[in-house]
Amino acid sequence: MSVVLICYVIGQNVFTGRTLVYDLDFTRPISRNTDGWYPQQRLAYEPSGLVAIKGEPLYLKVYLPVQFETLLVKGTVATSTTPMRLGLRQKDGGWFFKGINEQQVAISFMLDQAKVQRRQLELILSMPGLSATSTVEINNNWQLIFQR
Repeated sequence: MSVVLICYVIGQNVFTGRTLVYDLDFTRPISRNTDGWYPQQRLAYEPSGLVAIKGEPLYLKVYLPVQFETLLVKGTVATSTTPMRLGLRQKDGGWFFKGINEQQVAISFMLDQAKVQRRQLELILSMPGLSATSTVEINNNWQLIFQR
């Protein structure tokens, strides 16, 4: 009986852990669990491995196999002359923003008010002051860490 249960859990991709980590790869905008950053025409991939942001806002959708309590977004900003902020879509349709004030990004969100639609949540990366002469480059090392 226990072998049948284990096979069922594996077969259904049921997530049973307390922590889930997504290592994002911005060179592959669509994966099994993430979609983004998009729209793609607002990004340029540089040979050095950096991602240059040419327009804003950028969106990211993330698949959630189960309900989590918190999300920690980690990564690094290579260069920025423009203030940045990261937002999480809320149940009321609005965004809850937190500022990115340092090169090392570590932003935590509580997920109790987050909008989860079709088992996905949506993030937005916004730089309202981005102009044609502004430079924003992010490293391709971002992580999404969900905890229950």
